[in-house]
Amino acid sequence: MMILLVLLISQILNGIVARSVDVVTIAVDRPEEWNLVESKSLIPNTDELLECIIVTKSNPNQVEQLRRKLDQVSNPRDKENYGKYMTINDIHKTILTDTRPTGEKIEKWLVEQKQQGIQIHTIKPSAHNEFIKIRLPVNAAEKLFQAKFRRHRNVVTNQMALRSETYSLPLSIHTKVAWIHGISAFPSRITRHKKESVTKRNIQLVRSKRATSSNAPIIQKVKFDLHQNGQLFVQLICQNGEEARLTICPNFHGLQIFVKLQQTPTLFTTVLSRTDLITHPLSCVPCTNSNVSSTCNSQGLNESAIMCTMSIDKSRFKNYFLYQFSVRSLFGNGTNTTEYSNIGIYRSLVFRSLPLVPGVAMAMYNITYGGKYAKRSPLLRQGVAGFSSQYINRASIKSFARVYAKKFNLNVGKIYGKNNASNPGDESTIDMEFMSAMGSGIPTDFISIGPLFDGLIFDWIIKILEMAQDPSILLPRVHTFSYSTDEPNYGTSYIDIMETKLMSLGLAGFTMFVASGDDGTSSRTLGCGATGLAQYPSSSAYMTSVGGTLFVRSSTNTSCRYVKQERGVCLQEVVASLSDQTLSSITSGGGFSAYIGQPDYQKAFVDRYLNISGKQIPPSTFFNKLARAYPDISFAAVNFVETSNGQSFLVDGTSGASPAIAGVFSLINDYRLQHGLPFLGFLNPTLYYIAKCRPDAFHDITVGDNRCNKDTCCKYGFYAQPSFDAVSGLGSINFPVLFDILTKPLNISANC
Repeated sequence: MMILLVLLISQILNGIVARSVDVVTIAVDRPEEWNLVESKSLIPNTDELLECIIVTKSNPNQVEQLRRKLDQVSNPRDKENYGKYMTINDIHKTILTDTRPTGEKIEKWLVEQKQQGIQIHTIKPSAHNEFIKIRLPVNAAEKLFQAKFRRHRNVVTNQMALRSETYSLPLSIHTKVAWIHGISAFPSRITRHKKESVTKRNIQLVRSKRATSSNAPIIQKVKFDLHQNGQLFVQLICQNGEEARLTICPNFHGLQIFVKLQQTPTLFTTVLSRTDLITHPLSCVPCTNSNVSSTCNSQGLNESAIMCTMSIDKSRFKNYFLYQFSVRSLFGNGTNTTEYSNIGIYRSLVFRSLPLVPGVAMAMYNITYGGKYAKRSPLLRQGVAGFSSQYINRASIKSFARVYAKKFNLNVGKIYGKNNASNPGDESTIDMEFMSAMGSGIPTDFISIGPLFDGLIFDWIIKILEMAQDPSILLPRVHTFSYSTDEPNYGTSYIDIMETKLMSLGLAGFTMFVASGDDGTSSRTLGCGATGLAQYPSSSAYMTSVGGTLFVRSSTNTSCRYVKQERGVCLQEVVASLSDQTLSSITSGGGFSAYIGQPDYQKAFVDRYLNISGKQIPPSTFFNKLARAYPDISFAAVNFVETSNGQSFLVDGTSGASPAIAGVFSLINDYRLQHGLPFLGFLNPTLYYIAKCRPDAFHDITVGDNRCNKDTCCKYGFYAQPSFDAVSGLGSINFPVLFDILTKPLNISANC
């Protein structure tokens, strides 16, 4: 009886709702944000085509063998096997030997169903039958899977999807199928870790308030533009204390702005007259105006409120100094005298930081290897993964190279998959700009998955496997990803499958970087929860997760970092987190997975982190201390300069940090290949090994936390600590030391 009960529970957990002798029926979980569309006009046509990907189930014993083999070739302590990567073909011939025959049985079943009259248009297995792509009409899919497909709408994104809430497979096939992409789950709402535009920063941590008796204008936002000019967004209040609505107050004559350094007398004042404000096209307008609407929305202002924008010349400011901004209105009373309003002070001191262009990034981490004309290994390429209709704009990349990367060789390589040049995306373009600049001279390929991507990276892996079978293609060895979604959107089954596939790529010598996220340890859509919310694949144990940092002026003059662009200024690297002072529009993602166990390579570091952090660690109910902790390393992520569609602007995001640092490790790979060393391959065990033996290879990040997302600050988050932590990882790279270690056979210490 107990055995039957355990079996029943297992079936329920795996979505099995019915089971006969020959057929298994599986329930598809429909998330709350997906609603069935009742409209008859949207009922799918029977001949509407579906594309599905059937994933072959792996032998668990062989998956464990795969894990052990990857541990051997990526562990610097295993001197016999370290760096001895395998080809994808050899992995299947010697380790994952059951995959092909299992997949062939699925393929045979599909062919039989087609022969029996089910109209399957295409049956396309991958090289080793890991995946089988099928294309068929809706009515054929309903027969094949004993399903009823209906259209559903995502109430958040308005995305449409065809799904059946149950489907069935013959028992003999069900035991061989791990997942059916396009059927087993609803599309996941992905986070592209989209670089937040400085012109659209949506900081709501402390909204500017006014006393009911005050007539002071309200500084709602301060920022610095690409050209380093100060910009103020000021809500206009009339002399009687009421908010200006639809038009400027009748007796309003102008604004007086006061700017001073922290704890010093006022440096200068600027007066803008009513005439200036009316004639300047961006001056004082209702919140419905597109130039101010995002700022108004972020502060919860009425559409009829009046927002004034003004610019202060960059010559007035020095980088990394804290400034206080205040403002008052000038009113006329008809007697040629001026009356002043109360003074409104901005809620935070503000500083201006350097725009992050390739030369500045190189200086921040003292990266000196090679140059624009350096000869690169002909065996080396690097790749940007593009999803969700994010394509690249070659003209923008050329413009970026000409203006901001003159000393770098941005070598845009091949495009695999679709690239709609008439509809490029900012995301993929900046990834290409910074990966190709930081990995100067190394061909940077764009691997495009196109518009069908729904949060799963099956298509990317299939593309890599297809490329691996073409002898004319030289595969990129370093890849960067800017996309993730909340782990629960995937669930255990999918994440287990993807971890196995990523293990295979690691064993084949691929190095994969992924952005850690831009919303801290919480979710913008779900808010602050009782537990932390990790994102996948940011939390993957087989990708190198990259957190975000920024630079501030050090208040202690210890552990100074200097850059030639700001000579003599002692800078400190801290966690990138939402702040009115630093003007960061992101909070670096990080935390603990809820689905992935803690890998051995980081266990000692995580144990130490949890033991020394004391009260700065959230309660044990908030996270699983035995799970994968991320990120692994960090890189600057605030104030990237992006060029797209003929315009340049500042953006923030760990999805800028990931391609930038990926390009840096491509440089290291280049040196290794030119000196007879293998690819770095799966990087994480090596990074943690170096951190233990040579901690000076990393800049320790000890200031900052990740409690806040773009909508709120949560009670719990993770704080930066000495050595490893779940917000900055091991820290950022100290390139000269790391380069010296990784460009020779690893033999750091006999005792390490």
